[in-house]
Amino acid sequence: FLTTCCCLIRAEGAPGTVLTGDPRMKERPVADLTEALAKMGCDIEHLESPTSLPLLVRAKGLPGGKVTLSGKVSSQFVSSVLLSAPYATAPVELHVPEAVSQQYIEMTLQLMAEFGVRVEREGNSVYRVPLGAYRNPARHDVEADASSATYP
Repeated sequence: FLTTCCCLIRAEGAPGTVLTGDPRMKERPVADLTEALAKMGCDIEHLESPTSLPLLVRAKGLPGGKVTLSGKVSSQFVSSVLLSAPYATAPVELHVPEAVSQQYIEMTLQLMAEFGVRVEREGNSVYRVPLGAYRNPARHDVEADASSATYP
């Protein structure tokens, strides 16, 4: 999620943001996401491996437009683009030919709607995200996440 978010954040005078992780995180493939963001016009450089962390993200905004992103490796990449898309400089049309965890994409779309951004969709493969801003609902309950207990 941070990779796409870092594309949005412009820090005056800073060369960019370096995203890295522990040795295990550096093994996880992120190329599907970084390639899709690069096709949108984002400036992302892989610093060690062409497929994983660490990354240098030179923020200049999220241009928007049409982009294809595989959801085959991780639905988190799809959610990352969807969540940041309302703040792009142009509407985002995200094409996802296949997704391993459609239920997580559904949760993302539901959360976006709760916070005021309604995504137009064609089945489970095309998502059109309008420009806009999130609005806090009067109440939002967050379910417990037992998987987070596995991280130190």
